[in-house]
Amino acid sequence: MPMKPLRTTTAVFIFMFLAMPHVFAQEESSQWWTEPIEDKIQRLSYNREYDRALVVAKKALEAIEQKVGRDHPDVAPMLETIAELYYHQEQYFDVELPLKRALAIREKTLGSDHLDIVETLNKLAEIYKTLGQYSKAEQLYLRIITIQEREIETDNPLFASSLNNLAELYSIQEKYVQAEELFKRALEILEATLDDLSHMIRTPLTTDNFENLKECVKAYTESYAKAYLFLYAKIT
Repeated sequence: MPMKPLRTTTAVFIFMFLAMPHVFAQEESSQWWTEPIEDKIQRLSYNREYDRALVVAKKALEAIEQKVGRDHPDVAPMLETIAELYYHQEQYFDVELPLKRALAIREKTLGSDHLDIVETLNKLAEIYKTLGQYSKAEQLYLRIITIQEREIETDNPLFASSLNNLAELYSIQEKYVQAEELFKRALEILEATLDDLSHMIRTPLTTDNFENLKECVKAYTESYAKAYLFLYAKIT
């Protein structure tokens, strides 16, 4: 099975299998364990020593669980780190279990329809797509879209990215009618937000709006490129 960086299909959250700093973004009260572990895992991952990084991550997971319990919110980020390391080693079937555990923890803490579980849902959907388990991936993408329709504006580029992800899944399955409709919706949203993007670019970049700009640019360029290629390839 060819390895495909999942960041290319999930513009918003984006399994971020290629980089892991977000995994360690926890509250200050939870930093009792992270700093040396964070540095070591990131260094090993940067050097592509994923097997060694996985050993460190698993030991860190054991330490966290002993300290706060198996279902504590602090456990979820390390579970996702372990999933990412499995992915890097192309052990795709091993990715699912830690992601499902992380999702269960977040759902227990936040609720099953909270916007903050979308990132984990995206990661799980992407691995299902990689494994060819398209029905499972579709259910998760639809769930993401439902959550975002309720929690954010549907003219948001991040919502367009989610539409794009589902459209790509449909196109893989040769469900071109469904895919085209979603691609068109995503493209319409992105075209309508070009003025906002241009305004952000003209605005002096503070730390906050620079992060917003990066998210917007990623969502726009990745989703627009896929929509453009799909529509103008005239797949019917």
